[in-house]
Amino acid sequence: MKKEHKTILAVILALAAFFAIGNTVTIPSTAMITKVIQEAYTVQEPYQVAVDKDLSYRVTNYYSEGGFDGFNYVTYGKVNIENQDTTSGTFVVNCNFKTLYKTLTDSDRIFINPGESKTATCKGDTSLGENVIFSYSITPGTKTVFETRYKDVTKYRDKKVQEPQTVYKTLFQTWGLVQ
Repeated sequence: MKKEHKTILAVILALAAFFAIGNTVTIPSTAMITKVIQEAYTVQEPYQVAVDKDLSYRVTNYYSEGGFDGFNYVTYGKVNIENQDTTSGTFVVNCNFKTLYKTLTDSDRIFINPGESKTATCKGDTSLGENVIFSYSITPGTKTVFETRYKDVTKYRDKKVQEPQTVYKTLFQTWGLVQ
């Protein structure tokens, strides 16, 4: 028998043996393996922030009245403020005295303790008998308070997952052909 015929015969016998064994022995083509992966998740973490807040107050009364200041006639604007907060502070009262031809401004700063009331007084140089419209605005003192706020933070945890693994891939990984 020629050498070529012997090689072909050997291949045919090997294939026959492979199929004979394959029919009697069941070899699973896939298997389940457990892998550990990193899973991302989000949590809210608290943190403190310093915030300036206006003091609480209320205006209990306001009015204007005319009178003399030396030889000048002036209009006085009066604003009574009650500090309703737990913190003392300075309140700035800005007054406007609007006449037919002009608007005059003045301001007064008053320090008020908690629960206390005080009157801020402003004046505008007006003329006797002149019609004056009085208005005001208040800038209260501030206090620093700490507020809790939350931010999203990404964290990671191990998670076990099942995934199919083929026999061929396992062999290829063993031989270093794939990862």
